[in-house]
Amino acid sequence: MLDKPSPTYDDLLEVSKGLRIPVHLPGLYADTVLSGTWTLENLLSLDPDGEATVEYYADGDKRKRFTRVTKPFSELSRLLATEPEKWFIASQDFDEMFPKVASSLAPLPVLPSNPRVPMRSAFFGLNTRSAMHFHTRDQAVLTHLRGTKRFVLTPPGTTKQLATNSPFSNRPQYSSHGPEEGQDAFEAFAELVGDDNVGVIDMTAGDSLFIPVHWWHWVEGDGETLSVTTFWRARASEWSMPAPGLRSIAAIAIAETVGGARAGLALLAQSGRRLTSRR
Repeated sequence: MLDKPSPTYDDLLEVSKGLRIPVHLPGLYADTVLSGTWTLENLLSLDPDGEATVEYYADGDKRKRFTRVTKPFSELSRLLATEPEKWFIASQDFDEMFPKVASSLAPLPVLPSNPRVPMRSAFFGLNTRSAMHFHTRDQAVLTHLRGTKRFVLTPPGTTKQLATNSPFSNRPQYSSHGPEEGQDAFEAFAELVGDDNVGVIDMTAGDSLFIPVHWWHWVEGDGETLSVTTFWRARASEWSMPAPGLRSIAAIAIAETVGGARAGLALLAQSGRRLTSRR
């Protein structure tokens, strides 16, 4: 735990043992969350014409595959209220999605002076639950702005017990392991990797959490929750090799290949429309 009024990157380096272990930063944004800014109702009402790409889980099980769907803010409010288990707003660019309030969330004081490829991503919904997963190439500090969340974390060395998807699937960094209905999350993962390899952190609004690259984590929100995670590229020396580092390389290669293919198809479609219009 790093509990001081104005922690720095050097403080984070020391407590995390060189960015190797998670660090809870309680109350880092305690003053920021006192306003009524960070409610789903308020954020989605700021831009009536806004829209977001969200994750849709047809059967409500967030351990399984999802479909990305773009929805207007007005419809999202209704969907999150009526089918919260099926919808999750995740990995959306916070500064682009909510430009009217983004500036009121001050940059993290524990970031390196020149972070590589920094980005702030928004995660919010009702009674959310993420599958056990790790970040393939980014260090991350999550700042919790509304509600309460429980994190269950296990180190990179537990990859053999947790990894359920092929390294060459479209989600090699995710696991289908998780607590059954009514089962305690700590107990569920302790059965797989041992008590000593499982840590639990409960977060309230205003808290932050440093999650090192390649650390597995499972997250559950209670009620309405909103978090903003700041990512930046980890250095190669901070990766955990061979596992899950090699799995990360596969995930990155697949993502870039799929992204390139989609871009190519979009260009082909655009070219086709141009040719048709000229006829």
